[in-house]
Amino acid sequence: MTLFTAEGLLRAESGGRKKGICHIPSVVYNAYIRWLHTQGYPKNKDHDPIYDGWLIGEKELYARRGPGNTCLSALLSGKMGTMERPINNSKGCGGVMRVAPVGLLYGKDEAFVISI
Repeated sequence: MTLFTAEGLLRAESGGRKKGICHIPSVVYNAYIRWLHTQGYPKNKDHDPIYDGWLIGEKELYARRGPGNTCLSALLSGKMGTMERPINNSKGCGGVMRVAPVGLLYGKDEAFVISI
């Protein structure tokens, strides 16, 4: 899932530079939906992200990795949560692995804003 976070961030950064506008959370959310597909879950007929990218073709990633129930239930809900409208009230540590790539791509001030 960390790799899909990085892929989403890179795609958002690339798209933002090419088009001048990009909603980073939406791009990363779509990366997570692609990750969910690699975990054996069917494509969501109500949400149609683009199932392409660098990682979706890596067959080694098509194996269950034991993600947390909170993460799975949030993605399976078909809704993208926000800080203002969270999908759940989890206080677990699962978010740490997902925000790690933010610090590699952005400076400390920008990384903090993006990660929340």
